[in-house]
Amino acid sequence: MWPVWRAARPAKKSIACLSNIKQLALGQIMYSSDFDDRLPSATAWMDCIAKYVQSAGVFHCPALDGKDEYGYAMNVACDREKTTDEHEPESKVLLFESVLLARNACSGVYGLPNPSRHDDRNVAVYVDGHAKLFGPGKTP
Repeated sequence: MWPVWRAARPAKKSIACLSNIKQLALGQIMYSSDFDDRLPSATAWMDCIAKYVQSAGVFHCPALDGKDEYGYAMNVACDREKTTDEHEPESKVLLFESVLLARNACSGVYGLPNPSRHDDRNVAVYVDGHAKLFGPGKTP
């Protein structure tokens, strides 16, 4: 394999991960519009938004190998929160890439561990729906 292709593979997975988490956030936003502007329960968020996402594959970080590993978690501070009550949706993390690999994983974003899946970068999406990739040692 040529070195240029080997170097492009991690970038491809980072972009796919960013796309996945963006689709998950859009699923949560669509869910909230059907449920009085409330986000889903943090302990069942994947189950709640399953019908709003394109495919089950978006629930899995592309850098993980196991089909039972998910890699995304919901911020517990957003649990059943009313989106219309959020004063700064562009600065509140909704979903993030996590070392928690279980379905419906949730935790706080404080002390967020870097899973080191994407060249020591991590992915997060905010309540307003924008997603970003941030570097090592940085918090969302």
